[in-house]
Amino acid sequence: MATQRITPIDEDFAQAQNISITPAFQASPRACIILASQSVTFTNGSGSPVSITFVPNSVNPQLKIFNDIPNLQSGPAPSQPQAPNATNGSVNYYVNANGNSYGPFGIQVGNGPMVVYLTLSGSTITCTPNPVAVPPYSSSLGIAGTLEFVPDNINNNYSIAWPGGDPFTPPITAPDSQPHSDNPTSLPNDYGYTVTTPSPEEGGGGGGTVKLKGS
Repeated sequence: MATQRITPIDEDFAQAQNISITPAFQASPRACIILASQSVTFTNGSGSPVSITFVPNSVNPQLKIFNDIPNLQSGPAPSQPQAPNATNGSVNYYVNANGNSYGPFGIQVGNGPMVVYLTLSGSTITCTPNPVAVPPYSSSLGIAGTLEFVPDNINNNYSIAWPGGDPFTPPITAPDSQPHSDNPTSLPNDYGYTVTTPSPEEGGGGGGTVKLKGS
């Protein structure tokens, strides 16, 4: 009788994604992409207790992909693994220690995206959250980091420009409420953007920074 062939499971997909906190209170990797089937653990190698706080979703604050970790002691023992509460989505977080906050850092589940919400008040356009961390393209998973701009009002006619170059494709020129992928050739860097409203009666301006962060 023929023996049934068993296809091995890719261990990279099955194991938890560990994120290490360095002595400089930086996350390593600084931004990463995981699958919905993966969990996340944090290992604190900073030498001091830290807390991990996740930034609320700017459009849907009730969506919590991961829970805050209020007191992660330094040492080899990782935090309890957390499975993501979404099959697709992104979240930023900060490492807090000794009265200071470090970040943002990012985790993308599946195809993301990281959402930035634009609001207009008087002549000021606010981008929330700002700055944001987005992971670069993952060659091992074949998945790109993704970003989505959402307007508070589609009639505000927002325009988005990237003075130092747009790292996303298709290019982001307006908040179209659609995910845009970072280019595989885009290098990890800080990418500034500006937001304007061309209508004289609106006349607002603002902007922010997208931090394309790698390992």
